[in-house]
Amino acid sequence: MRQTQGAVVVIVGPVEAERGGLEPLLGHTVAAFDLNLGQVTAVLKRSALYLGNDSGVTHLAAAVGARTIALFGPSDARRWAPRGEKAMVLNRKVECSPCDLPSMKSCLHRTCLTEFTAEEIIAELANLPEMASLTRLGPGIRV
Repeated sequence: MRQTQGAVVVIVGPVEAERGGLEPLLGHTVAAFDLNLGQVTAVLKRSALYLGNDSGVTHLAAAVGARTIALFGPSDARRWAPRGEKAMVLNRKVECSPCDLPSMKSCLHRTCLTEFTAEEIIAELANLPEMASLTRLGPGIRV
């Protein structure tokens, strides 16, 4: 693995702040709290790479032209994936995904989301052309 320089920014919205569990990330990243939509857009436009789940911010990242990797689970990526030249989707391709339950929240196993591993995602990111010239991750961050 190679080491690069710069900053990993975690955009923390109200829901993430309320749910908590961010402590393991905060020592190794720059956390951006309480940003308005214009500020989020500005951060995304300057980002070499954006990684997120199926969300509005992920669609915004693709719309502003950032290299966007969207993690999809129960929702239908053919229908809901972010659009853009630099947008791609990672999913687990489990047989029940896209979810056929009336409410995705009633799924008992959530394999489509829980089976992602950090190693798998990092391996996918390492293959991106942006990673060849990326020199903006922080000390101690490995790709």
